[in-house]
Amino acid sequence: MTPTSSAPGLPLAGHLSVTERVFAGPASRRLWKTVEASLAQVEAQLATEIAFTDRLADVTS
Repeated sequence: MTPTSSAPGLPLAGHLSVTERVFAGPASRRLWKTVEASLAQVEAQLATEIAFTDRLADVTS
């Protein structure tokens, strides 16, 4: 199995089939929402870290 990257900004639910979404229980929906919110936080933190690293690299070059 090889890892695949998702399209930027595509919600996790967008990767599910209609059947999977229809039969997903409330606990699964809560989990998806939590994962999506966590991914948004990770992406925001990465953007902050990258910006800091770029500035640091510019200063030390």
